[in-house]
Amino acid sequence: MSALLNRAVRLSKEPYKTILFRNKVNDNEYAYVAVHPELNGCYAQGDTPEEAYANLEGVTITHIEHLLLNGLDIPEAVTEITNGVVQVAFNMLSEQSFFKPL
Repeated sequence: MSALLNRAVRLSKEPYKTILFRNKVNDNEYAYVAVHPELNGCYAQGDTPEEAYANLEGVTITHIEHLLLNGLDIPEAVTEITNGVVQVAFNMLSEQSFFKPL
């Protein structure tokens, strides 16, 4: 594993905020989309919330590796600390579609 990839893997473990929503694919189908809003354009989908999260892990590494390779800034993870506990946002937006067909 290259040093760049090692660094991307390490940075991907930062506590980035994750938003999960259910996206309507067609009349009877839905997909789950997981997004790291701090990492512009970093999102993944899956048939279940768990699959969307698992896919997001790999996409996050690739996204950060791209930023590093191109000398771009890596956004910091935005978290809130309350009473010593890190709060990471999680939202479930049911039956909303943020992506429109082309």
